[in-house]
Amino acid sequence: MKGNETGAELRLVVPGEVIGDDANLNPGCGLIKGADGLVVTRLGHLNNNDGTLHVMPINAAYMPRSGDLVIGYVEAVQSNLWFLDVCGPFNALLPMSLAP
Repeated sequence: MKGNETGAELRLVVPGEVIGDDANLNPGCGLIKGADGLVVTRLGHLNNNDGTLHVMPINAAYMPRSGDLVIGYVEAVQSNLWFLDVCGPFNALLPMSLAP
């Protein structure tokens, strides 16, 4: 199942479910390697992206990762620090020294 194929059926997985052990598959977000194979750690839909499996949550807040390009609203400015709302579980901090 490829996540970007049209007509692909989404597979719902639950925490604790074991995905078959395949040496060609790597765990992504929402999966860990266990003794019997890949173990699901969150509720969501299984997505295969070029050999890396991810669990896309059904309904969750955006969890930022290093390298993500985001658009945010400036909520507050204090001396040399901006506080940005990026629709995540916490505000992003941007030092004035990094601003153009």
